[in-house]
Amino acid sequence: MDHFAVETWLQIFTLACTDGGYTGRSLSLACQRMRAIVQPVHLQTVSLIDEEKLYAFVRALEVWSPPVTIRHLLIFTNPRVEEGEDTEEELDNKGAKEVEVNYSKEQHTTAELQQSIDKVLAAAAPNVKTLVIQEPRYSLFSAKLVFPALRDLTINEADFDFSPNPSHFPSLRRMHISSYFAGHTGDFWLELAHFAPGLTHLRLSGVTHSTDVPSFLQVLLHISSDNPLAVSPDPEASAIAEKLLALRHVVVQPLDYQNKGLCGTGRVMHRRMMKELRSVAEASGRGKGVGKLRLMPKGRYYGFEDAWKDWLDVIEGGAGPWAAGEENDTSIA
Repeated sequence: MDHFAVETWLQIFTLACTDGGYTGRSLSLACQRMRAIVQPVHLQTVSLIDEEKLYAFVRALEVWSPPVTIRHLLIFTNPRVEEGEDTEEELDNKGAKEVEVNYSKEQHTTAELQQSIDKVLAAAAPNVKTLVIQEPRYSLFSAKLVFPALRDLTINEADFDFSPNPSHFPSLRRMHISSYFAGHTGDFWLELAHFAPGLTHLRLSGVTHSTDVPSFLQVLLHISSDNPLAVSPDPEASAIAEKLLALRHVVVQPLDYQNKGLCGTGRVMHRRMMKELRSVAEASGRGKGVGKLRLMPKGRYYGFEDAWKDWLDVIEGGAGPWAAGEENDTSIA
């Protein structure tokens, strides 16, 4: 290796260290010279898969010198393997060697968890381009951090109670809400237009009997559905849509809704939502309106394996969660 210039090795390592940190850590253990060469890109991709890794990484940050440069970050601190997902061993066989699906072995308070995530994000914020946070006990917007380079964001749900400042996310272009539940109202679209006016791609996963989704998307994408929707768009929908002029690629993945109650109201509302989504998606597929609405088949909740695969795909230059649903699902509910 002495015959190669440091700049050549650095270019190679920059392309190689895109797997969540495993390659960078392995190279740094080879020898002192290799450790020195790989240090600038050692932590350009970081995956924190459980709470123990999160707390260990925070301790490492406290003594790390020089400051780290994190460009791609995944935090999934309490993952569980859903039925039908790959187990840890199966993920390892697929090349995800650093994936571990464990619950925390120590008991930490929610405040400690939130403070630890704050510290990691504070270190990553200046340079991070791709960010995935799947932790229901944490709100990204509560941190009040500025992410000047962030382009791709996946979060559990959009907690706009903290009134995110649009100047904190000036480069944000693609957003994924991995758990869009029925409790969201028209305020979601208003707040989205306020904090991410430059958004070009949006994905909503785990959507359940939400009447505002098909009605607003019809207005946003200027689609005249063949069948009138049961719920008319909000009177302010057009004004809100005017603030999201760049948003022309929308992916919706409905939840495979299982009604566990006795009254069946949720099931009826979910079926109606599915019918209306299909109507709008089919009209979009025939070239009506602007942009594209892609309706994915109904599925389970967006889980750990989904987040891991999509995150790695984005790092490698792919479309990640926004590539899903290339063909509209028009099957019967």
